[in-house]
Amino acid sequence: MAAGCSMERGIQEEVLYKQIKEVGYSDSDLLKLIADREKRGVINDFVYKAYVKLAKERGLR
Repeated sequence: MAAGCSMERGIQEEVLYKQIKEVGYSDSDLLKLIADREKRGVINDFVYKAYVKLAKERGLR
């Protein structure tokens, strides 16, 4: 059962990442979003991980 849950979570993370990528944040906006989440301590969620993945893809991190 746990394997099914992690697979579902992985699919949700990928869908969220694609949606964030489609928004087309500028590099500065993306870095600000990441910094804001780090400042608030919200670093262990899908959104933060998607922001960081996109930043790495762009060579910003």
